[in-house]
Amino acid sequence: MFRTAFRHTVLLVFAAIFMTAGMVHADKPYEETMDKNKRKFHLFLRPKYKTPDLQLHYADRLSEKDHLRRAGRHYRALVAAWPDSQEAPQAMFRYAGVLEKRGKYLDAFDEYEKLVEDYDFGYDFDTVLDKVFRIGHFLLNNKKRFLLFGAVASPERAIPVFEFIVTKGPRSEHAAESAYYAGYANEKILEYEKAIESYGRVLHLYPTSEWAEQAAYSQAYCYYLLANESPNGTAAMDDAWVAWTVYLNRFPRSKNAESANEYREEMYERRAKAAFDKARYYDKIARKPKAAVQAYQSFLKEFPHSLWTKDVQRRIEALTLTADMERKDDE
Repeated sequence: MFRTAFRHTVLLVFAAIFMTAGMVHADKPYEETMDKNKRKFHLFLRPKYKTPDLQLHYADRLSEKDHLRRAGRHYRALVAAWPDSQEAPQAMFRYAGVLEKRGKYLDAFDEYEKLVEDYDFGYDFDTVLDKVFRIGHFLLNNKKRFLLFGAVASPERAIPVFEFIVTKGPRSEHAAESAYYAGYANEKILEYEKAIESYGRVLHLYPTSEWAEQAAYSQAYCYYLLANESPNGTAAMDDAWVAWTVYLNRFPRSKNAESANEYREEMYERRAKAAFDKARYYDKIARKPKAAVQAYQSFLKEFPHSLWTKDVQRRIEALTLTADMERKDDE
């Protein structure tokens, strides 16, 4: 009995010790134990120095001496070896700058994009957007060179660059202009529907910016071009006419108002011609005078000032007179 009581006492003592230790351990705050400067192995990118600060300084010296390829390699080696260090985003930013100096603008953009995706410290975000914006304009305005075909305009290269600015920096200095030029580049490669979407983004997100008017005009013009691609498509002509009407209502004193009005009048007459042809089909081909009169009357309501208005009025009178005479003969 004494031994049983003794064992119970010992167990209670140990339990109390473990509970106390657990409570002490639970009260201890969590501490980050990962060493951000611990070097990682990379098969092909090996830094010259054993710490990221010395490696960054070495790569900077190579860049200052215009040893750009070597500098780029050692910036990349730093990021590969110490991706969690304070120096890593600085190295990536400077590597992108090296690529710019070497004329590799798309590769530079890729690095800036990766920098923003991977890091939120170690660089000035507005400076990155400025550099990306300049890259976009370069790609938009300069031709791509091919070995066999020479230089060819390739504005599509600039589209993801400008869209990156709008997505990542929607309130930045270059956002409205970038949204416009994304539309402009799409328009140049005949992607009119995508251009319309980009121009619409300017009007929706930046309605008071200096780019809003030009975006509205360009958007209406893309609708006009789509209508030209389907000359018998009444929906496309309707869209174009509405777009020009909206533009003129919004910017009545624009320097482009005269040309916009000419485009709108052209769409008005083309829509009227399509409606007239439909009514004429019922009249002359289908030989359905009642349906023809209804179609002609609808025409007059929608197009009271078209080139065919007077002809339609005369035709309605003639069809009505014929119907009256036939009714009298039946009586």
